[in-house]
Amino acid sequence: METYREWEIEFGQTVTTLVTVLDRCQRTCDTNHAPALVADSDQLLAVARDVEEWLAARPCPVPSVDMQLTRLARAYLLHGSSLELVAQDVTTVDWSAIEDQLHVLHQLLARTVTMMQERSLSSE
Repeated sequence: METYREWEIEFGQTVTTLVTVLDRCQRTCDTNHAPALVADSDQLLAVARDVEEWLAARPCPVPSVDMQLTRLARAYLLHGSSLELVAQDVTTVDWSAIEDQLHVLHQLLARTVTMMQERSLSSE
């Protein structure tokens, strides 16, 4: 069984991707660039599937972190699916609703990263 630190190092690139995808979605929202919603949706859904597949194959040795990452992946899936629907008619985009959803994702991602960092510090 691998240690948390070993698992975290290998999972690190996925965390970077989670941040990058969310930042891209935020830029789309900040610029009200409706044509990018399809790509944002695809990226959110893809990274969520990557996290779910990773956790299925290599669960985190810390159950609370594993559960938090599962919640985060499901939130990305939900928002990706929502953007997919919104992108079908870009003339009626409610940017404030998208901004609210992104705010929730940012908070959840921040909590997850903090949880991982705290666990990493306690295992040193």
